Amino acid sequence: MQEAMPLFSGELKSGMKPAVRIWLVIVFLVGAWCLWVVWGHEYRTLNRLINARLVSNTQHCRLLYSTGHARENRHVFECASADILAADKGGIAFHFLDPEDGRMGRHFSESIRPLMDACIQPPVDWKKAELSHGDGRGLLSMLYRVNAGGRIFVVLEMF
Repeated sequence: MQEAMPLFSGELKSGMKPAVRIWLVIVFLVGAWCLWVVWGHEYRTLNRLINARLVSNTQHCRLLYSTGHARENRHVFECASADILAADKGGIAFHFLDPEDGRMGRHFSESIRPLMDACIQPPVDWKKAELSHGDGRGLLSMLYRVNAGGRIFVVLEMF
């Protein structure tokens, strides 16, 4: 009479080791890629704000939303008021923006405002918000600043 083979014989165990190693390598690579994309993307977009001379090097801005990693994308940040560089200290000169007047106002109302409404909680009270826009330095970009009751939001639109 033949003896029954144990379920996990030595051959079966040694055959599983390479499969487990391959699985662990794949999990590690996927995790590293996710960290590089998510954390690296936030780091790169924050550096764009510094390079545009919008915020200081010691900023405490927080990336709230990003439309992508390639060209022609938009990034929404929430920044502390102390982090925004003043125009007289080398920062961006912002100009008042009327959302119902002119090309810039229409662009804000049709493109930027819906983006912000989708990612900011609690929502911005647009009737009380102060809107302004400026040109990024050294970048093909537009910057929008929204001061909403003590909270400052910055939208960096890359072309």
